[in-house]
Amino acid sequence: MTLTEFKNIILMRDLPAPHVHATYEAPEDQEVANDIDWRNQGAVTPVKNQGSCGSCWSFSVTGVLEGSSKLQKKNLQSFSEQ
Repeated sequence: MTLTEFKNIILMRDLPAPHVHATYEAPEDQEVANDIDWRNQGAVTPVKNQGSCGSCWSFSVTGVLEGSSKLQKKNLQSFSEQ
């Protein structure tokens, strides 16, 4: 594919309209915190050394999954980025 073809086919294509997320509104009788420090909730594992592997996306994904698992299963596990 030439650069011109790439620009015309990939870069200049029409993209779908962005999805609009609904906002959550808590019931009036329920108090909701403005912010939560997940470290204080025990839902964050220690910082891992990414080195120069170029897989920062993998580290961010495992961090999200570790926190989510802690909230659902009440047990914090350190997941492997492999």
